[in-house]
Amino acid sequence: LFPESENVTKLQIRHQEKVNRLYQENGEFAQEVFELNKQRKRKEMELQATQSR
Repeated sequence: LFPESENVTKLQIRHQEKVNRLYQENGEFAQEVFELNKQRKRKEMELQATQSR
């Protein structure tokens, strides 16, 4: 391997790791949003239940 191509490979690996990390963070963020929406809906239903009494 030429030193240049070794550097390119290292860059590609680093880039892929960064992309993987972003996908993971994005997935965690999406899960958090999903959980918060579920909580909000539950609270709204509780509120409607107490208001309709």
